[in-house]
Amino acid sequence: MTDENDSNKETLKEEHMIISTEFTNSSLIAKAAYDPILESLSVVFKNGAVYEYCGVPRSLLDEMKAAPSAGNFFVHNIKGRYDFLKK
Repeated sequence: MTDENDSNKETLKEEHMIISTEFTNSSLIAKAAYDPILESLSVVFKNGAVYEYCGVPRSLLDEMKAAPSAGNFFVHNIKGRYDFLKK
């Protein structure tokens, strides 16, 4: 029974890894971190401001990373569409 519990703990740890990325393709966004359990996206802007957006699906982070401009993607797909908290 202990082995099964240890296995479950490992799975939870793997699933709760924060995904961080830096953006070189943006004059607006410096970096972002995504929490898959909370579905929250923390965005650090080039001016130093930090905002946390709630309920953001992981797919949007992936799309933002692949976009030609992360800032442009953010403005059209995240800003104004998700609740946020200024940190």
